[in-house]
Amino acid sequence: MRDYQKDALPSIIGPILIKSMFYSDLERAVTAAKQILKSLAVKYAIGGLFKEAKPYLVLSSRLGQVEIDASLEKQIADFPEIFTEETRKAKFKGDIVYLDNVCIELRFTALVYELIWLLQQDPLVDRALTPQTHASIRIVIGTVGNLSKAS
Repeated sequence: MRDYQKDALPSIIGPILIKSMFYSDLERAVTAAKQILKSLAVKYAIGGLFKEAKPYLVLSSRLGQVEIDASLEKQIADFPEIFTEETRKAKFKGDIVYLDNVCIELRFTALVYELIWLLQQDPLVDRALTPQTHASIRIVIGTVGNLSKAS
């Protein structure tokens, strides 16, 4: 993993440290997220809710999202914000470096609210990043940085 020092904002705030990671780190995070998805599928198989919802994983932030198994070309086209500014400025030549604060989240083909509400409370998801309200359908497995360390 790399740390990048961004130019300082006004001196009251100080510098911002941007954490980043290489593709191998991202692979570890994706593997961990897929394992969590499998565990959730087994846990919630009773009653067919999980099968009905057909959840899948995405890389996500407030700036966009892309399916977890998307090719590098699709990641670049659909969600370039997952890469460091240096990687984008280099036009994706050389080291491809990802930001480690991008989330891995569940998306659902069909909205099964009962399952979503159960998942919000499940210890396998990141409850700090997953809104704990019935008004939200966002289920965050974790950040790529945290998941790459956990695997």
